[in-house]
Amino acid sequence: MKQCSKCKTIKENSEFYKDERHTDGLFSECKKCKNNTMKENKKTKVGLLRKMYNGQTCNSRGNGKPLYSRREFIDFGLNDSNFNHIYSEWVKSNYLLSKTPTTDRVNAVGTYELSNIRFLSFEDNYNRQAEERKNGTDNRVNLAVYKLN
Repeated sequence: MKQCSKCKTIKENSEFYKDERHTDGLFSECKKCKNNTMKENKKTKVGLLRKMYNGQTCNSRGNGKPLYSRREFIDFGLNDSNFNHIYSEWVKSNYLLSKTPTTDRVNAVGTYELSNIRFLSFEDNYNRQAEERKNGTDNRVNLAVYKLN
């Protein structure tokens, strides 16, 4: 049994994530409180930018890892007027998925560098990608179809 440092409720040890840094081997917040904390953190500017950066490092697909650090990316985003505008619209919409700020590479085959990224809402980014696929200007996700006789 352990008391959650956030909600102050005494819970079973199974209600806490494991964490070797603590003497009892368990995280100080219960799973429910920790999940709520993480969910709320992703709604902050810094939390959202951290999530975007992590996505860039995981999804770079042959374009290489970003040529900037997480701190540089967060500073870039916080000082970008377009990001701040999209973020405020997202908050006003009560965090609608379609209004979520995302990053997009200006040159889709280029690397992740600060001069090659821009901020768009999820909806705008999705529509831009769909339009480019429809027009045939971006065929990276399309597969060639071969007819065999």
